[in-house]
Amino acid sequence: MKFELKTYKPDKKTVAKTYRSNSVRLHFGTVRGFLKEIPLDGLDLNDGQALGLILLRKWEQIIPLFTDIFPGLTEEELDTCEIADMVTVVQDVFVYMSEEIGKLGSGKN
Repeated sequence: MKFELKTYKPDKKTVAKTYRSNSVRLHFGTVRGFLKEIPLDGLDLNDGQALGLILLRKWEQIIPLFTDIFPGLTEEELDTCEIADMVTVVQDVFVYMSEEIGKLGSGKN
């Protein structure tokens, strides 16, 4: 799965850097900390607004998730990202985790 995140310059229009990751190795502690704070019951992963609010409310748990996915990304750079792009990454993380968990049950890991 491919993940991408753009950071912006102070003018908030010019892309400063684009982080890309083609292979992700999420650490258990990062995923645990992230999922522990997210109310999964009844959460619609296609609801960008709900995910955006979770990002804002659970910021401290979000930072390690993004820095695991995008090595070298700093918290200061993360502050310049667009919420919509971050929501897309979070949605993709849920897809990735579901796929990886599915592989465990099928013996394809």
